[in-house]
Amino acid sequence: MRRLCIVIGIVLFSLFGAAQQQPVPEGIIVQPNQTPLALQLSLDKASYSPGDKLRLTITLNQDSYVYIYNITPDRRVHLLFPNAYQPENLLRAGTHTIPNRRYSLVISPPTGFECIQVLALAAPLPLEQLIPGGKFAPQSPFPLLSQQPQEFKALMQGLIVGTVSTTGWAAAWSCFQIAPPHARLRIVSDPSGALVSINNVVMGQTPFEMSLAPGRYRVVLSRFGYEEWSRTLDLKPNSEVTLEARLMLSPFFRPLGRTARLHIVSDPDDADVFINGAYAGRTPLSIEIAPGRYRVVVTKTNYESWSQTLELKGDSEITLEALLKPLAMPPTPPVLPTPPPVPPMALSEPTVLLGLNGGLSTAQIPSVGFDFGFAIGASFAGLGVSFSLTGEDVPAYENIGSPIDLGPTVTYREGPETEFYGKLSLALLGGLGIDIAGGIAVQKEAHIALPLVPSGFSALDVVVKPNGYQTEKIYLTGLIGLSLRSENFMASVGMHNRRGWVIGVGVVF
Repeated sequence: MRRLCIVIGIVLFSLFGAAQQQPVPEGIIVQPNQTPLALQLSLDKASYSPGDKLRLTITLNQDSYVYIYNITPDRRVHLLFPNAYQPENLLRAGTHTIPNRRYSLVISPPTGFECIQVLALAAPLPLEQLIPGGKFAPQSPFPLLSQQPQEFKALMQGLIVGTVSTTGWAAAWSCFQIAPPHARLRIVSDPSGALVSINNVVMGQTPFEMSLAPGRYRVVLSRFGYEEWSRTLDLKPNSEVTLEARLMLSPFFRPLGRTARLHIVSDPDDADVFINGAYAGRTPLSIEIAPGRYRVVVTKTNYESWSQTLELKGDSEITLEALLKPLAMPPTPPVLPTPPPVPPMALSEPTVLLGLNGGLSTAQIPSVGFDFGFAIGASFAGLGVSFSLTGEDVPAYENIGSPIDLGPTVTYREGPETEFYGKLSLALLGGLGIDIAGGIAVQKEAHIALPLVPSGFSALDVVVKPNGYQTEKIYLTGLIGLSLRSENFMASVGMHNRRGWVIGVGVVF
């Protein structure tokens, strides 16, 4: 199955008469009039976004052979069940969930409408008339059945009639939509009626609500007579966010009704006045202001700041007199004679070694490593890291996070084998030395469920993802070898228990 593109809402038709009252999608077979079989289909969600997982719940009143296929917007019909991961399609009476834990049905683009058809029969259909050879291949565990839904519907109806009587089968179908992921943003303010701007575009007034694509947005609310309110937020896919804004009355707004009169003078004058942190002008200053609690700060260069907090009532008139005190000038420090310069001391810095090495194992796996060390006398000690190119081509799979029993699995080495080690180069005579290193190597592995098909197949190239999980395998590592130093250069060769023969070069400075 290359993609699942599927429609708004879950519509379940269990009676033929009800099905005739609704438009039936192309290729869908409706429920027969009278049948002892009862079949119900439900989906886990009403709509999906790319990357979501699709799960179907099927309820049967008696043991039945179940077939599930989907019809895509481009008229392709794929068999979803049975498949290479669940080839056994005789289900017992009761409730069943598709898929099982061995694989996942993952929604993928493009967006649009798709339908799911479920058939329950008292006897199995001849699978060889649906798929070539009547067997599932790992290269196509969810085979393409047709690209003509109407012709496929006629074929299925013929197979059903040829296999069971009209009372030996039941049908159910559902359609739903795949839509781009979106987020819902709701904004309320006190007072309401504030202008809403999102990313510098005016969108409306509060209370406000709309759907937006996931991303970062800057929301600004403005209303005459109130201070501007702003927030920056990141909207996640399928999230619902509510912003509650309490707008603050502007301290210089003259509302209708009673106001207060505030006079501010200072000694000396021409001082700067700040009211609730906002610049208001220079003294002497007279303003008309709304009733409320305010903090007044008066400042002037070379003078101490003056402040006072007061409560203004309607129709009041208050005068503030700010007496500014000059700042005390600090005494001039005495000039001390400059001491004679001290000759610099010769500092001994450690010698640094930077090295690069490469290896080739007996399995012809190349590797590369990096060393960093310090001199200890004539010897060197340091740390290093190496990467063995053991990564394999890993097919797409759904990582379920933790190991569970997936039945038959195949193990892939995912990414390079990474080694962390310590290294010691002991100097001998004439620049010759011996190298000793030890550490651990970590290899990430992917364990992926195999289709339940005969052995001999190895491909896992499927669009509908098999389930899998990751583990890390740890190995102890060691190296022993020889090194040769000549002035600022060093060369080495050694045998590594996992990397094979390793040759390195280094620079000393």
